[in-house]
Amino acid sequence: MLSACSDDPPPSAADPTPTVTTTVEPTPTEAPETPRDRVPERAREQSRDGAIAFARYWIKIRNKSLDSLDTEDLRALSADRCETCTNLVELLEEMADNGGSFRGGKTTVLQAGSVPGQPSGEEIVELRIRIGREVRQETRGGERIVAPTSQNNVSVHVRWAGDGWITTWVRLHQ
Repeated sequence: MLSACSDDPPPSAADPTPTVTTTVEPTPTEAPETPRDRVPERAREQSRDGAIAFARYWIKIRNKSLDSLDTEDLRALSADRCETCTNLVELLEEMADNGGSFRGGKTTVLQAGSVPGQPSGEEIVELRIRIGREVRQETRGGERIVAPTSQNNVSVHVRWAGDGWITTWVRLHQ
């Protein structure tokens, strides 16, 4: 019998536990939701009813903007050339910057219809609205401006912009 000396460690037995390899698939990044993504399905229809639903939704977003002084959604649903829209956005942003506040003034749509005979992709939506009493302070500690509850007619012109409606002008008829 032969024996040998060696400084090498004895061979080790193989580990009987199986090795599990896990591959993690990267999660696809979703595009962030935009204000246009939040428009209700009915208000996305390219139809007269869709235009009316969109005008109602625009009023809802107007109310939300008054409450929060956040104009992101209102700006996204309004054309740059909509003077009434731009004036409202600028007023609310200035109020937010100056510590102002807006209380009340919620607009409720009482009736809605559209004016027939408009060019393709355009609608004039006629709304009968009630605007609640509002109290506005344009700056922190500034003068309180109070407007009583009122009922009015409003014309809202909307245009189909390829992927949805956009408000191009708003006119209040007192």
